[in-house]
Amino acid sequence: MERQTQKPGDSRRALAEERTELALRRTIFAADRTLLAWVRTSLALMTFGFSIYKFFQYLEESGAVSTGWQPTGPRRFGMILVTVSTVLLVWQTWQYYQLLKRLSRQQGKKRVPMTPTLVAGGAVILLGCATFASIFFGIRLF
Repeated sequence: MERQTQKPGDSRRALAEERTELALRRTIFAADRTLLAWVRTSLALMTFGFSIYKFFQYLEESGAVSTGWQPTGPRRFGMILVTVSTVLLVWQTWQYYQLLKRLSRQQGKKRVPMTPTLVAGGAVILLGCATFASIFFGIRLF
């Protein structure tokens, strides 16, 4: 029975490749956590802006506000919050995509993987656009 001998360089190379793979995974997980934090923050800002708009819309429709009140203030404030949150999320999702693209190229892959985090970011961006349209055009989507 022959015993296989490994060269010292082979085990070091395998260990280095394993550590590189683990470091790559940690980097991707950190980017996922960062984008999800931006999604959470963007969703909170969007919800707050939409809630302010709907609350004052309800007050106006119920006649609970005085005649000197300007109804465009809460609408504008809600639109600003929804716009800022959506633009920030687009920016952060783009940065996340660029990081995935760079890491994929370093690994020799031609395509960027479609991660659940990327899908969540895109879905909240679409929600932000729909919310903005709802406030801006007065469409009752929600």
